[in-house]
Amino acid sequence: MVSKLQQTKATCGYTHSPVLPVCGTCAHFRSEMQPVAWMAQDIATKGEVSVYGVGVFKRVEDLPDNLRKETGLRCGLLGFAVKKMGACKTSWVPRP
Repeated sequence: MVSKLQQTKATCGYTHSPVLPVCGTCAHFRSEMQPVAWMAQDIATKGEVSVYGVGVFKRVEDLPDNLRKETGLRCGLLGFAVKKMGACKTSWVPRP
């Protein structure tokens, strides 16, 4: 037996995890993950960076994403700078 609440949700097309048509969810969205400046400098000068409770890293590529910042947010199709929550009307394609 389907409850009245479930019927109402189904009628409205409700989903608890929607994929919004914004740049951050578009297949054309491009960005780069860059380390925080002092970490990149330590790796360049000392050859490694030590992060308390996380570990010692010898290369910038080895740093986990939570120790990096996202830069260079761009539309991969048209090449202009975007914001993750920005949107366009013509070229949004969901990520696979």
